[in-house]
Amino acid sequence: NEDNLYGEHLWYEGERTDKWGHRVWCLKRDGQLVDIISARAGFLENYSFVRDHAGNMYWAERGAQTVIKKRTPDGQISTHATGRLRDVRWMTAAADGTLFLIDAGDLLRISPNGQVSTLFYRVSERSLTPSGANGAHYQMGLWLEPNGAVDVAVAGERLVMQVKPKGQAKVIQRSTWPWSPSGGLVDRAGNAWLLEFSPTNAVRVRRLNRDGTEQIF
Repeated sequence: NEDNLYGEHLWYEGERTDKWGHRVWCLKRDGQLVDIISARAGFLENYSFVRDHAGNMYWAERGAQTVIKKRTPDGQISTHATGRLRDVRWMTAAADGTLFLIDAGDLLRISPNGQVSTLFYRVSERSLTPSGANGAHYQMGLWLEPNGAVDVAVAGERLVMQVKPKGQAKVIQRSTWPWSPSGGLVDRAGNAWLLEFSPTNAVRVRRLNRDGTEQIF
């Protein structure tokens, strides 16, 4: 809510050392770039960019059973939701703490008190779900519309599907070859921003303005 941008820098040193490293950064609205978590070895744990307006943080913890963990602003960690979770990959939070996540290709909703329900099975435009539609990168980023609908980047089909609170779904955006959507947002003016990538790992941002025009960055 302060218009700061947060992100993770993850890197691999190569097969010679076979080591991974990470850091978490914050780009402030005045252009200052600072580290929230300084560079260190391994993968990010117990930290997430998925937060509600109260500052609670949520993430999936994998093990014998996948659970959703919650950390309050004062650092208290608890298990927020359990059961029915198979392969959680992408997640977003509404202001009130309602979570939406992709789990093995399905769009799930978790209420603020931890109740898990399925909002839409197999997020795909195709009537016959293709093999691999529940893969880690078939559906990617999730973001919320002001009316409570959830937008899902279906990278495997180069489109964005919108799922309304009662489960109705439709395609609202398409990406042209060679681009696929991986995430997005709707800004305060109602413009849609879409992050896209190509098979060569090129990336771009496409802004879809309310007046029907678009701009590529």
